[in-house]
Amino acid sequence: AQGYLGHEAWGAIAAMQVQWLALLVGLRAANLGSATTTTTGATSSATATATAAAATTTAAAATTTGAATAAATTTSGAGGTVSATTAAGATTSGATTNGTAAGGTNGTATTATTAKATTTTTTISVVQIQVVQTTATVEAPDCNTAGSMSTDPTVKNAFIKTMANITGVPEANVACTTTKKFCRRRLQTELFDSARRKLATPSVQADFSVTAPSGTTTTAISSSISNTQLTDFQNALVQNLANTNYSNTSLKVSSISTPSTSSQLTGYTKCYFGQACYFDLYEANTQYEINSRAAVDLVTCGQQCANTQGCEAFEHIVDKNKKQPSCVFWKAGACDIPNGNPPGFVSGITFTAVTTCERNGTRSTFTQIASKCQRKSILGIVLALLWAFLMGFVTG
Repeated sequence: AQGYLGHEAWGAIAAMQVQWLALLVGLRAANLGSATTTTTGATSSATATATAAAATTTAAAATTTGAATAAATTTSGAGGTVSATTAAGATTSGATTNGTAAGGTNGTATTATTAKATTTTTTISVVQIQVVQTTATVEAPDCNTAGSMSTDPTVKNAFIKTMANITGVPEANVACTTTKKFCRRRLQTELFDSARRKLATPSVQADFSVTAPSGTTTTAISSSISNTQLTDFQNALVQNLANTNYSNTSLKVSSISTPSTSSQLTGYTKCYFGQACYFDLYEANTQYEINSRAAVDLVTCGQQCANTQGCEAFEHIVDKNKKQPSCVFWKAGACDIPNGNPPGFVSGITFTAVTTCERNGTRSTFTQIASKCQRKSILGIVLALLWAFLMGFVTG
């Protein structure tokens, strides 16, 4: 994946111009005799206004659990009012200090000492495991049946039970996704299969990932799948569908692919080897985040993603030339490979070793950014107008 820093230079230029403009505005404000004070680190404030006699107010802070909000009381004295407010997310205790209200009348305001709220996050332990993958294709009577079966959870469970029985592993060790296949329009199918001039039969495709339990090897699982006859798989599947809406549906298992073994990570649905997305089509630090430029291994990158809020997938790159970052997080629905053909998607990468792994859970909705050229032109116009306006304000 290349070109991921294409728009970062623009961000740096924009930041410098904003700093220059802020300096000019500050100088202008100083000349006009206005002063602005910014206080950093305060979590509570008290404001006192009075027009006559002195007033005394004590702020009573309320403590809540989680996102805590301190609620302050307000007391009105003889001709004066003092109020206290506190920031959310803190535990506040009241303390009284003396202050001077507007107009020279003595009043009493309150300050507060705060304790920072803490949040504990529990994450998974990411380890690398070996899984056996295979695909079974089952012919259905028509596309409507294939489509409904592919989205029915009872059918998915029937496939899982069938594979668990064949391989001798617990059902919890079998993952399965089902999709409908060969349901294009007739003309499209004929054009696609012009060499054969034969229409493909509507089918349900079941993709399996089988994890070897303790005491079982991936070699044994692969052997069990390879030695299974299509008719045996079909009979077991029909039996497991007996209590579903498809108990009387005519089905035929047309193929079971040769099983293969690959590395996967716990806490992740699947890792895609040699597949990734170009970074320059996404927003830095919003849709992707460079976690490490220094070389880290696949498991370390996966653990860092699991420990990071908002990380939905990660891209691990092994670049001998050290021109690419080693670990990159995908966020906000970006580079959603399982959903099919995300922006900037590339596969079969041979110039570097790259792996993209999807975390367990649901992806966020993806919003594509404007094109690079459009972003640059809009940024230039906005900065030019802002510069002209502030120059007129400072000089005029």
